[in-house]
Amino acid sequence: MTLLEYAEKISPIPLMGWQKEFLRKYEDAKQNGKELIFIPGRNIGRTVMVDIINQFYGTGMKDVYCQGTKKNGIPCKRYLGKVSGKAELLCPICKTVNVVENGEIIIKEKRKV
Repeated sequence: MTLLEYAEKISPIPLMGWQKEFLRKYEDAKQNGKELIFIPGRNIGRTVMVDIINQFYGTGMKDVYCQGTKKNGIPCKRYLGKVSGKAELLCPICKTVNVVENGEIIIKEKRKV
């Protein structure tokens, strides 16, 4: 999941064009080890951008992959998203409920289809 996809998913308001471009450039700079200097105007949603970036790259965020197995016994390992804190995520492939608590992933149940 890219920073832009994450931001569009959790942003309380629709992102403007400059915000989308900023997030793309920020992620590119971070991956290439470069520094990005950007000075936005006043009162145009810069605190929202800072909060989203801190949540995405924060220490509390954990990538979650499905711990269930498919019908033929092969581990699923589908990417389910980034999570901080507690969450229950249903895998759309194997229908396993993955529970995240204290940074650990536990299988709760396998739903019948």
